[in-house]
Amino acid sequence: MRLIYKEGDRYHDYFLRSKKISIGRGPKCDLVLFDTTVSKEHVHIYYDKEQKEAIIKDLGSSNGTLLNGQRIKEVVLEDGDIIQIGQTKMIFTTYEDKIDEEEIEQILGAEDEQAESAALRPFLVIEDEEGVRNFPLGFENITIGYKSGNDIVIKGKGISRFHSEIYFEDNQWWIKDLDSTNGTFVNGQKIEEPHRLEVGDQIQIGDIFIRFEIPQEKKLLQRFMALDPKLKIPIIAGGLFLLSLILFSLFSGQDTSQPHQKIKNPKISKLILKGIHYLKNEQYPKAAEYFKKVSLKYPSQEAFSLLHQISIQLNQLDILDFKKWDLLKKRLEKLKNLIGENQDSLEFIEEKIELVKREKKFYSLYQKALKLSDSIELSRLEDAHKIFAHLEKNSLTLNKKSRNQRILLEEKISKKYITLAKAYSNSVDPNWTKAWRCYKQALEYVKENPGLTTEIKSLIEECRKEMQAKKNYEEAYNMYQKSKFAQARKYLRRIPSDSYYAEKARYIQKDIENLDKLGTALSKYREGEGEEALEILEEIPGMEALYLRRRIQTVLQWMKLARSCRQNNPALARKYYKKIIDLERKYNSPQKNYYYQTAKSQYQRLGKSFSSSAFVRKQFRAGERALQKQDYPAAFDAFDLAVSNDDSGQYRKKIQKKIQALAKSLFQQAQIFLKYAKRNPNQTLKLKKLAKGIYRLLIHFLPPQHPYLKKAKRALNKL
Repeated sequence: MRLIYKEGDRYHDYFLRSKKISIGRGPKCDLVLFDTTVSKEHVHIYYDKEQKEAIIKDLGSSNGTLLNGQRIKEVVLEDGDIIQIGQTKMIFTTYEDKIDEEEIEQILGAEDEQAESAALRPFLVIEDEEGVRNFPLGFENITIGYKSGNDIVIKGKGISRFHSEIYFEDNQWWIKDLDSTNGTFVNGQKIEEPHRLEVGDQIQIGDIFIRFEIPQEKKLLQRFMALDPKLKIPIIAGGLFLLSLILFSLFSGQDTSQPHQKIKNPKISKLILKGIHYLKNEQYPKAAEYFKKVSLKYPSQEAFSLLHQISIQLNQLDILDFKKWDLLKKRLEKLKNLIGENQDSLEFIEEKIELVKREKKFYSLYQKALKLSDSIELSRLEDAHKIFAHLEKNSLTLNKKSRNQRILLEEKISKKYITLAKAYSNSVDPNWTKAWRCYKQALEYVKENPGLTTEIKSLIEECRKEMQAKKNYEEAYNMYQKSKFAQARKYLRRIPSDSYYAEKARYIQKDIENLDKLGTALSKYREGEGEEALEILEEIPGMEALYLRRRIQTVLQWMKLARSCRQNNPALARKYYKKIIDLERKYNSPQKNYYYQTAKSQYQRLGKSFSSSAFVRKQFRAGERALQKQDYPAAFDAFDLAVSNDDSGQYRKKIQKKIQALAKSLFQQAQIFLKYAKRNPNQTLKLKKLAKGIYRLLIHFLPPQHPYLKKAKRALNKL
């Protein structure tokens, strides 16, 4: 489904695609009609694609909507319906193929006098983001601005809500500024009072250009042919008079060449060259005024009109919308064809064409850089910064914008690098090298910010100190691990007290001091000064000091017990001396230990004072009897004495073999004792003592890999 309508001398098709199509004079309509008799939003057409149905609805327009000659409000359209909106007629058809224009002309008929009259009025050529469009002027006042209440709504930079007004007065068209913020310009000059418009005047509102034009000659001819024959005679006579003037000017040296023909008249070339001289010296307002005057004197010379428009655009290069650069390029190329072989003018025009081409490429780069600058990736931001720096240096029109974007981007990139550097420096394991590199990168982007430059330099110096402190700490730790404490202390002294590694260095320093004290305590103990060693160990934290303290306390206690029973019970004394010997052998270098040497000599001396073999045999048999009577604590004591005084080791093997054979039954018996202990509170202590005796037998006399050894240890720990 489509609408066929006529605009100017051509017929246009408008296909119905969306569900709702708005038609009117306003720029926001889907289909804009340049007809002063059409309301801003005249009708809506609702299109149902599934039902293949279209409904037209009048929106309370001033002049109404006609369908097949009848005024309507809301009607379903049928194939072939003729719609009249203001002075514009349309055909609604469901036929998709092209229709011959003669058939359309027969259906619509010729335009009436009122429509032709409207076509004879001046119009505005508007160039904005929507493209190039025409707006015919009526006799009512026309307001221009970005707010929706204006007759012409335009959007762009530097446009006020109600910016300018165009009106008809004293048979002239005028424009005035409505106290806008940035003013209204005509041919590059700001107007303070109402300004009379002339054909070809270039109006600038913000960054939008509007041209004031008159109707085409074809329309005037149609108007002339429609006049009464009596009125045609004086008009024809006037025309002949004008023709004679043109012929006279031709022979007097005045230019009458047709547009699009190369300029060969030396006088015209000389006039163009004079204006080009103003342009070369960048006197654009003066050139615009000059070419305007010359174009009025020589209206048939299109080159002057083009140069007038080019001068205005060159004057506004820094604020020129880049969508209009194509228009400037076309004008320059057209002018190049008209100039002919005037070398000076051609060089200037070719130079400006190259400028336009180059600036268009720069504009593409600028747009690319803007997209990159919205990214969060540092690499893309840096690419954008390079582009902006390049444009700032090389672009004629984008240098200021690129500089502003570069400065904003440098702040953004520097903040990114500073954030990244802080993340590296504030992590659990700081990486000062990467943080230092990030700060160095950030410094490259803040050269124009002295305050931030000083701050980043101080952060770089801090990173450098921390890098050196880390190196000293690693060397000190390495020496500490190798027990080279003197060298470790040398590196620790080089770490500043306010460094991140100062606390870690204090821990190593403290450990070294504790290890020194631990060594002193061990030396005291080996020399036989156990009590003094214990006093030193009381001040030292850590498990190593705790184990040494327990070891010394155990040896001192056994030594005391052995001495107390040495006279009355030599066998028991030998047992304690044997324990000291076994314990010291476990910790290596027993020959240098006073307590080991003492225990060993006493053990050997007591062994000679009584028959150890008979004593061992007696204790072994006592242990067997206690085991049969289920007196497990007594059995453990007897077996322990036998093993302690058995120099040959044969009784130890017998006891181990016996306990290993009874391991399972003994462990089950201990479990039974504990079970009964819970039921009989009065017997709890006795039964637990028996269970403990079994566990000690298993722990002391079972081999290391035996399964009941681990079970016995766990059970004893619970008790």
